[in-house]
Amino acid sequence: MRIVIVHMHFNTPLSGGPLRSYYLAQGFLKEGAECEVITTHNISQYEKKEIDGIKVHFLPVSYSNYFGFYKRIRAFLQFNQQATRFIKKLQKPDLLYCISTPLTTGIIGMRMKATINCPFIFEVGDLWPEAPVQMGVIKNTLIKKQLYHLESGIYREAKGIVALSPPIKKYIARQVPEKKICVVTNMSDLEFFHPAQQDTQKDKETQTKYVISSIGAVGKANQLEFLVEAARFFNTKDNRIHFNVMGDGSERARLMKLAEGLENISFLPFGNKEQVRQTLSESNAIYISYKSIPVLETGSPNKLFDGLAAGKLIITNFGGWIAETIEAHSCGFRTDPENPEDFWQKLQPFMSPGQQALVEKNALQLAAEYALERQQKKLMKFLFKETL
Repeated sequence: MRIVIVHMHFNTPLSGGPLRSYYLAQGFLKEGAECEVITTHNISQYEKKEIDGIKVHFLPVSYSNYFGFYKRIRAFLQFNQQATRFIKKLQKPDLLYCISTPLTTGIIGMRMKATINCPFIFEVGDLWPEAPVQMGVIKNTLIKKQLYHLESGIYREAKGIVALSPPIKKYIARQVPEKKICVVTNMSDLEFFHPAQQDTQKDKETQTKYVISSIGAVGKANQLEFLVEAARFFNTKDNRIHFNVMGDGSERARLMKLAEGLENISFLPFGNKEQVRQTLSESNAIYISYKSIPVLETGSPNKLFDGLAAGKLIITNFGGWIAETIEAHSCGFRTDPENPEDFWQKLQPFMSPGQQALVEKNALQLAAEYALERQQKKLMKFLFKETL
């Protein structure tokens, strides 16, 4: 079987960033399928590479986390045009696996279904247009209506839908109750990320600290002002605690300016998989931050699953399925983002060595439910035995 993954943001362990489409491609290869990926890069010409057995086609479409909303939309549309033309040049696939965001990758699937009779699976990691609507980015009533119509049309045309979280599945099922939908969250790589003693060679200033790290995007939706304000409060309340922000995005420079003068917070550069592992080994807890907007509670952030695989305490500043899950498994808690005192009080019971050992045990048990191979097998069963 020939499967083509359509994903605008394909990453590898060496490049860094979310690795989901890389993991999925590896899963297809294990099943004996031939797998190709169509993606983008910030180079002005097409390039083809073979990466760990995966044929990857890089289309010349510039994209950056620093882009504003409308510049991102333009990049999405450019990718659609180029990918649609490119797929027609390939040997006909047996299946397209279209990954959002952006939502518009679903248009590629619909066009290929109509023109070359190729079925497609649509994967939903973030709810669009619901997210930008709730964030106030899309306000025009007509545009909202058109985007919601597009969304429901993609769901109806897809052969099956993969949702990255239970609330995403619930949202989609309300629109297309007849459609086959499978929840396949992001994945915990238990062979790569694992509990480790804090590095005795790291900075002496943080060597004896309790370290809380935010790893990943530093964008508007993450609202990491919450973490900076927590650091400001902790700076005078409890000098045992140090914060890290590791990653890149449009808000990084502003947050660094906001944190000037605080000695208990560090801004680390964006890193690849190995560098993320190193930061996790030097951390006691992972902080996951989003704006206080309901739709953002439905996501499936990679840092959660990496943190669990490393046996770390998980701290969120939002509710929803993630907060409920980590609290039910006693490996994390939700804090009020507007109240650093609440954060400090809830953290205290977890800082003793005995509690840290218990959190590690509980986190690893939960990570096993999201283990990489387990999630890959779940997806393969859904596709090859229940859908196709």
